[in-house]
Amino acid sequence: MRRTLASLAAQTTDAPIEVLLMVDEHLRDDAVQCAKALPSLLSRVLTWPEHFSIGRARNTAVANAGGEILLFLPDYIEPAPGALQAHLDYHDCTAMDACAAVSTVRFEPEIPERVLCRALAAAGFLPPLEGVGPSVRGIEFLTSPVLSLRKSAFLGKTRLAFAEDLDTEWAVDRELYFQLQRAGYRVPLLPNAQCSFREPISFADFSSLHSAITYDLYVLAERMPECAALCSTMKAFRLELLPYWESSVARDTAVVEELVRQIEAVENDLAQFHTHRYAAHSQRLIARVAECLLLYAEHARQYDLICLARAAQEERALQRSIDVEHTEGEQRASEQTPNTGPTEKKVPLQ
Repeated sequence: MRRTLASLAAQTTDAPIEVLLMVDEHLRDDAVQCAKALPSLLSRVLTWPEHFSIGRARNTAVANAGGEILLFLPDYIEPAPGALQAHLDYHDCTAMDACAAVSTVRFEPEIPERVLCRALAAAGFLPPLEGVGPSVRGIEFLTSPVLSLRKSAFLGKTRLAFAEDLDTEWAVDRELYFQLQRAGYRVPLLPNAQCSFREPISFADFSSLHSAITYDLYVLAERMPECAALCSTMKAFRLELLPYWESSVARDTAVVEELVRQIEAVENDLAQFHTHRYAAHSQRLIARVAECLLLYAEHARQYDLICLARAAQEERALQRSIDVEHTEGEQRASEQTPNTGPTEKKVPLQ
């Protein structure tokens, strides 16, 4: 709430705010507070249905009479240092044409891709939408300059795969951005564009990073054929991480050390591509894989699974040694005990 108001106050436009759009039911209280704080600026407040709860992420969008849509984030999400400039550099665009506010929204595959845009269309901000979302043949809404880098990554994929690969960071905001731009609105980038959660690490965070790594690998292999072999190595590395995360046993600091070694090796291999046009992808890949490693290590520390696994292994080893010793003792005792039963008289064979 405070961040939203501060962002509004920092805007240079003199055009009054016409509509405050708030995504996710958790923001309804904030919507009321914003309406009270800015009574002369707001004419109405729109909120979305309760089922439109995308993970724990929440977004705020503000439209003004000048045709601008400002996308905001809630105050429990903090911007990463230098994220805005990095975002502009990544897309090779200026602040004037970037126009995409990026957030860590998680896209749930079972929710139609255009729920948010349908709500805007129903409110009169967008023309009626055709279809239910992107299809295998028609991914037309990925054609804007900011979105074009993702277009090739989803050609030929099913709708479910599309949703799964867009479950990191930008799915809903990008769809909203493009549809608003298509309707004639201007969507300026805000200082808190790219952010990171200050929440307990979950497997969903780890899995989302895997999806992001998959995309970066795809771009690297497609745009930079000379690093195809490296991409294959990285894909194998990505697949190796998941079992370590899911397993509750066999966790050890040696595993983390090995992952660190692999990260450093990949970073050295990618260094030769940093002067390439797609250097941002290699740098981004390094950062994401490193973040995967940190998430893995943090996950292990949070739940103390390394200690638990070691204790369980030691307990099993001790139990096995006790069982073996007990079995061997019984065998020795049976061998040493004399046979006191009746002796059988041997009859010579005829």
